[in-house]
Amino acid sequence: MTVTAVPDPGYFFNYWILDGEKLRGYGNPLEVTMRSDRTLKACFNKPAMKTTTEGYFYVPNAPISVLKVEMLFSDYGMEGDQAGKQVEGYPFSFPDGTVGLADLTLISGSYGRSEGESGWQYMADIAPPYKIVGLTEVVSLARNYGKNGTYITDLSGVTVSFNTGIEISPDDYGFVTIPQDATSFTVKGNDNPIGAMIIFW
Repeated sequence: MTVTAVPDPGYFFNYWILDGEKLRGYGNPLEVTMRSDRTLKACFNKPAMKTTTEGYFYVPNAPISVLKVEMLFSDYGMEGDQAGKQVEGYPFSFPDGTVGLADLTLISGSYGRSEGESGWQYMADIAPPYKIVGLTEVVSLARNYGKNGTYITDLSGVTVSFNTGIEISPDDYGFVTIPQDATSFTVKGNDNPIGAMIIFW
């Protein structure tokens, strides 16, 4: 039988859990063979991205209107730390501060996939605006493999500069309303581009 997962607005299909086991590399919809009772769960997430140290992001082709600046790099030299520890209450994994095997696994799992395709992972794309996980991500990961850094949550002096010419400071919780027609933006700390983690809502 064929099962299709339908996400709520602002969410994207992430993966399936079939009979308690996470399925890797399976898209949506999913073909399931039924020989007995089975349990199938669809897992969704909000789109999220982490920039390289240049602070540049693109706006996803998604029904979103708000972004949240979640974390910043305190180490300007680290790029490519995409995967990390799952934090309760968040629909994705926070980076763990080390460019390592978890990041390689994430990028490898989405290699060659572009936005909207099955298996696409926003967090695997660290080279906007191409909207595809490719050689640039692999080169960045290889160049930074083994590097460590620290993430900070202090947003004082942070601004989000959109390609429409509008620059906005995040509110006390890190939220910024995305201007109409904006397709990209840069996160800055005291007027200098800075690496950051972004969640789209």
